[in-house]
Amino acid sequence: AFSKSVSLEAIADNVTLNLNGFSISGTANPGEGPGVNLLNRSGVTVKNGTVTLFDAGVAITGGSANNVSNMKVVDNRGNTATDFGDGIALFSSMRNQILGNEVRNNGPYDGIGLVVSNFNLIDGNRITDNNQSANNTAGIRLENTGAVASSNDNIVTNNLVTNSGIYGIAVFAGGSRNQIRVNQVIGDAPDGIGACARVTNTI
Repeated sequence: AFSKSVSLEAIADNVTLNLNGFSISGTANPGEGPGVNLLNRSGVTVKNGTVTLFDAGVAITGGSANNVSNMKVVDNRGNTATDFGDGIALFSSMRNQILGNEVRNNGPYDGIGLVVSNFNLIDGNRITDNNQSANNTAGIRLENTGAVASSNDNIVTNNLVTNSGIYGIAVFAGGSRNQIRVNQVIGDAPDGIGACARVTNTI
């Protein structure tokens, strides 16, 4: 199904969206929404293609157990008005796998962002040049929405994060039991990996 602000949207669970090397391209105008949208979907696989010039590349909101793999997610731009600004974004979703993607030059928030999302695996991604804002940017962000709701029990491993904002990998306040391990974080200033107050994680 297609709509004005979403290029490709999964309308059923347990399906595979295999782009087979093709690209989905927007116009870079704010308000277009994500290039691929999974809203309250479970068991969906998105793979083998390119998403560019949207407010976000791939967005997963709600649902669980989805897989995004072998995607090129590049040059996607959102802003505070659209609530997007990520290469790959997870909102209130759990047990997803984000594997082996190239995530480049997205913003202004991050390359891969988890917002109040738990038990996800972020593994083997190449995340570069996601540095579109002077503050509060990161290659990978595990975010909260205030003092209560946070992102917990995620595994972030084997990722290469370069030149992607003030944090290569950031865990926001309240995040617990996340495992940040065996990542290469290069050229992210001032902090390679940042964990904010009131967090208990393995780094």
